[in-house]
Amino acid sequence: MHRLTKIFLTCLVCSALALQALRVAPAMAAGATLYLSPGSGSVANGSNLVVKVYEDSGSTQVNAVQANLTYPTNLLSYVSYASSSAFSIEAENPSGNTGSLRFARGSIAARTGAQLVVTITFRAVASSGTANVSFSSGSSVNAADGSGTNILSGTNGGKYTLSKAAATSSGSSGSSSSAAKGDKTAPKISDIKVAVITDTSALISWKTSEPATSEISYGEDTKHQISTTDTQLMTDHQITIGFGVLAAGTTYYFKVKSTDAAGNKAESKDLTFRTTGVSPQDDNAQPADSKKGFYLAAGAAALLAATAGSALLIKRRRARTELKKHFPDSDNNSNPTPPSPPSSGPTIIYPTNKT
Repeated sequence: MHRLTKIFLTCLVCSALALQALRVAPAMAAGATLYLSPGSGSVANGSNLVVKVYEDSGSTQVNAVQANLTYPTNLLSYVSYASSSAFSIEAENPSGNTGSLRFARGSIAARTGAQLVVTITFRAVASSGTANVSFSSGSSVNAADGSGTNILSGTNGGKYTLSKAAATSSGSSGSSSSAAKGDKTAPKISDIKVAVITDTSALISWKTSEPATSEISYGEDTKHQISTTDTQLMTDHQITIGFGVLAAGTTYYFKVKSTDAAGNKAESKDLTFRTTGVSPQDDNAQPADSKKGFYLAAGAAALLAATAGSALLIKRRRARTELKKHFPDSDNNSNPTPPSPPSSGPTIIYPTNKT
């Protein structure tokens, strides 16, 4: 009997351990990676380097990402970022050229597979060297399991080689500065695009025929009350506008402007874009169709009430007519007049006792 009890307990313990292993197996097997694309490349001094941050969780559902990056400020300068549609909730964004970038992104819907998290634009500020952009501590990919379990299992940064900028003038005499002084031609603006539009921001890009500054003036009308400027000279321009300024579901007018080294200015014609979402005005306003329906419903209710009142009046009149037929002396309130008391009571005859 003792031996049977021991065997039973051993089986019970083994079953418990197996069940526990099954419970933790999915969490142990799940994993996600963060990586940069492209992972390598070359960029000329003064040109932009666009790097995309991706996460890949395979078949595991995730809904939040924390991407923390480091970069050398002596080789690269941070310009701007653009969020993705996959992780559109912005919980944390970087500011300034500090050598450290922190992006916290979320999504209401759970995501699987490889998804774009954020697009980052750097500018090369040196003519040589290798710039390493790496993920730093605190980065995470959080599972949509109700607990936000960090399933990040690995990261892959990027290495980018810097080179000299292409010569802007030919000939051995003179210099680029003297050539700039003699330049009377304004840069030509082309390829204007508005991308990654959200409720509160928009990424606007364009190209110029020569290195020039970047400026965007914008507003809810053609007066363009707001402007954003980057004084660095470049040919590929990209600026994110609107954080804390733009409203959801609103149309904005804007112009892009660029000025070359000689001071020649160029600007585009007025263009427009509309932020996503619903504006407070549209949300509070009642559509014309719904107002029409309201008035029709109110009219029908009034007509129904009037019809019901007429029917009640007719019933009352018929009741009075019938009442007068049976009780001619009824009063105006359709209440029969109580009968008058008799002038004399009935005659009572008592029997006489005969003796």
